[in-house]
Amino acid sequence: MKKTENGVKFARQVRRIFGQFRHADLQEVFKRAEPIMCSELANENGEWREVGFFNENRGFGNWFRTSIAEVRSQLDVYKFEGGCEKDTSSLHVTTRFPVDQSLRDFRQGRIASAAIDLKVNAPVPARFERSTEAYAFDLPYLFRISGADSHPLYALSPPTLSDEYAPEVINRWECKAVTAQDVTYRFLICRTTLLPRGSSLNSRMKNAYGTSAFSILTDGQEASASVKLTFGEDDR
Repeated sequence: MKKTENGVKFARQVRRIFGQFRHADLQEVFKRAEPIMCSELANENGEWREVGFFNENRGFGNWFRTSIAEVRSQLDVYKFEGGCEKDTSSLHVTTRFPVDQSLRDFRQGRIASAAIDLKVNAPVPARFERSTEAYAFDLPYLFRISGADSHPLYALSPPTLSDEYAPEVINRWECKAVTAQDVTYRFLICRTTLLPRGSSLNSRMKNAYGTSAFSILTDGQEASASVKLTFGEDDR
């Protein structure tokens, strides 16, 4: 199949998924989503990129990309690695994000693409959780992007290369497979939740509307077959 045909096919499937999700209760969508196998997460190079985003507070913004070429060119990466002796074997996730200031310099023509600074975070463990049938991992790599006197806002991409991680929060990720009729590309729906690490934020963040969001990731590959998970003994 020609690349242009692949691009049209991918765009059509993304639009279909987001058309279904746009006004849906995404907590229910996540609950009904299927588990994904370890070998699919760590398939080939194991690299997944964000194709779309929904905050539970829709006023915070929702967006999606329909170009597979654009998705594959993104510098932010979630890389799953590890052996998959079982469908639910544990993995490690390494995340990489471009530095905001450096990315702006590139877009304004001040530096070449090869000069964009990247922040590569240390890998974190990802385990299959039977209660949700999702692969879950915690990212302690957040940067505060709001002022000290305003409502706290955080991002995974560093504003500058010298910015330090915010010590008071972590980002919990829970990922499952997006399945729908005629959807052949691999997509993940990941519920992400901002969680406090210290008592100072507990009262302000507990059940705060807008602290949960849903990211849609893709590895840009078409699934070769549909496989039903069978669960054996717990990972050791």
